[in-house]
Amino acid sequence: MDMMPSLAMNKKIPWGVLATCVVVVLAVFLRLGWLNLRPLHHDEGVNYFFANQIVQAAHFRYDPTNYHGPFYFFVLALSFLVLGVSEFSLRLPAALFGIGIVLLPWLFYFRRSCPPRCRSRDRRCPTAPPGRCD
Repeated sequence: MDMMPSLAMNKKIPWGVLATCVVVVLAVFLRLGWLNLRPLHHDEGVNYFFANQIVQAAHFRYDPTNYHGPFYFFVLALSFLVLGVSEFSLRLPAALFGIGIVLLPWLFYFRRSCPPRCRSRDRRCPTAPPGRCD
């Protein structure tokens, strides 16, 4: 008979971490579940054109009258190179950025729960990874 209590039974999961996990799982399901369900709209077609131009011609000429910067087109081109050209690979980067946005509150929660010496260092270096104490 084992008299040692298991760690899993004694360890409580903070409600904030549990709620964040539920929201992130829901966000992943909602963003990735039906990427190919609807046809492309006009803006996605324009994004496809520029990203495909980068992949095929290895060339991108920035036009300030275009309302998008080049970063998104290069991310789409990378997605095309890795996954092939498809509706899924066209929509996946936007879905992943959306999931990343959902994770931002978790980063703020984690910073709030770290020791005070971390918070004082974070004020001096706001780009430091959350919870890092040196």
